[in-house]
Amino acid sequence: MGTIITKGHAKAVITDTGMNTEIGKIAEMVQEVKEKLTPLQEKLKQFGKWLGVVTIGICAVVFGVGVLRQYLTIGLIETAYASEMFLAAVALAVAAIPEGLPAVVTISLALGVKRMAKRNALIRQLPAVETLGCTNYICSDKTGTLTKNEMTVREIYANNALIKVAGEGYGPEGKFIHTDSEVLDTKNIEFLLRIGTLCNDSRLNNNNKWEIFGDQTEGALLVSAIKAGFKGSPKSSRSGFCKK
Repeated sequence: MGTIITKGHAKAVITDTGMNTEIGKIAEMVQEVKEKLTPLQEKLKQFGKWLGVVTIGICAVVFGVGVLRQYLTIGLIETAYASEMFLAAVALAVAAIPEGLPAVVTISLALGVKRMAKRNALIRQLPAVETLGCTNYICSDKTGTLTKNEMTVREIYANNALIKVAGEGYGPEGKFIHTDSEVLDTKNIEFLLRIGTLCNDSRLNNNNKWEIFGDQTEGALLVSAIKAGFKGSPKSSRSGFCKK
């Protein structure tokens, strides 16, 4: 499970299934991970707590000063006046809360997404913009993400000569170039390519696109030989191998 076999022989022994497998354990660990807040969300949370404490303190001071002023002025505290001071303190608390802060933060993040989109970077979640700005290291799997998992013979060294091979991928199109001139059939190149192809178990098929069945390194050697004019049976790289 989770293993891709491209060649060779093996015997599989099943010891566990489902969530008891190693991949199942990893899946269980991933499900148990709690989503963490982004640095921006952490700062907003701390700002909200600090703002709430300061606002409550100021409202308490305003209410206390108002009541104390009446007591010092007339020597008593009227219930109606105390109610008015309480409503004033509550109104002050409501006014102190920045209701437009979430909108401002969202607009700022949206502008960041727009700028990154111009550089061909797609962001699915707005908080990820700020998180990406705080990132020091990015780890990614290169195979299938940054590369195509393909190998190509780019240069051949034969008889003290370095020959460049044109073409990319597994398409058997490309020329052999040496000192800016096309190199046609030479004994050294032919002998080298014949060795790399006969000691080969991969095969090249064309099902709407050229693809290799077998080891990528052996497939690259097979493709380079076909570029030089060799041909083989589609079923096997060694069956019927000959020079065109």
